[in-house]
Amino acid sequence: MSRSHVIIGDGIAGSSAAETIREADPDADITVITDEGEALYNRILIKEFAKGKLPEAPISIHEPGWYEERDIDLELDTHVTGVDTEANVVHTHSGDEYEYDKLLVATGGTPNSLASFGIENADAEGIHHFWTFQDARAIREHADEAEKGIIVGAGLLGIDLAAICGAQGLDAHYLMRGECWWRYALNPEGAEVLHDAMREKGVTPVFDSGVDRFEVDDDGH
Repeated sequence: MSRSHVIIGDGIAGSSAAETIREADPDADITVITDEGEALYNRILIKEFAKGKLPEAPISIHEPGWYEERDIDLELDTHVTGVDTEANVVHTHSGDEYEYDKLLVATGGTPNSLASFGIENADAEGIHHFWTFQDARAIREHADEAEKGIIVGAGLLGIDLAAICGAQGLDAHYLMRGECWWRYALNPEGAEVLHDAMREKGVTPVFDSGVDRFEVDDDGH
């Protein structure tokens, strides 16, 4: 009797696991569930797409046909709402259920949203997080039309957004809660090298700052 494997997450870990299972067990039932709308892609390169330096095609790693060729069931746009570990069932937002003999959770991490901290209007039109390919598309689209930008968060994702604003020619301000970028890893002198590079690209660091709320107009912008 073939064993059923359910993998939550279609990043490098989830996709590689599905491929490895298929090689080890040609008869296994394998399902990969992801809440994203596309198959595995190079997450490192999405910032180059958002900058306008790359088209979409080179960023894709696996097309849906890759999964079909390996008899792997890929469920896109599917959000897992719960796992019953006693019944070995995965529940999804659509009401579909997936039984499993073995379950792998390979979802990785996601950035915190400002809305989760109670910031007013943090989900308004034009406010983006930067984690998925769809995020990069939305950022690129808005950057093409915008003149000014604000970046919140002095980490690696924030510096990527600063680079995107610089590449797209936006006049941007970069809000940082501390006295320098990545203050837990860099001393002020080292960070200032990066601050100067930001300024040269039209991105102004704003230290010891954060967001209390976002003000929107009648259209929600």
